[in-house]
Amino acid sequence: MEVHKFLGNGFHEFIYQWALAYELFKAGLEFDREIEQDIFYQINIHMLQKRLSKTLTSQRTKHSQFTTVVSNSLLFLGAMLIVSALIYLLINLEKSDSLIVILLPIIVAGIALLYISQLIMPGLPRLRRRKRHEMNFTNR
Repeated sequence: MEVHKFLGNGFHEFIYQWALAYELFKAGLEFDREIEQDIFYQINIHMLQKRLSKTLTSQRTKHSQFTTVVSNSLLFLGAMLIVSALIYLLINLEKSDSLIVILLPIIVAGIALLYISQLIMPGLPRLRRRKRHEMNFTNR
């Protein structure tokens, strides 16, 4: 209390620490400054687990929505590439020999986009995880 009475309010913490250390030294008391101590505080574990579970569910939902949008966009883009290339080929059927060289890579790219869109569908990782879990369960 002497330190606080003399210094008052408004100084940084280390000023009070040094002043208190001086007072303890002057009084002949042994002390250590800023020693680490384990502090245990009562935490409701169930509440913490619920909050963590809600956060993870929210993140999964956001990820699922994002992958759905990306997957649907790739599906649409791939289908449009294939359809537009085939329509262009049908309209210009008399030049089909020279156009097939140009349009074949576009059709292949469209098929690749369709395949990729199906790989990143949100439901697919869940199915893989469930199958892996069922295999582990049956092996026990």
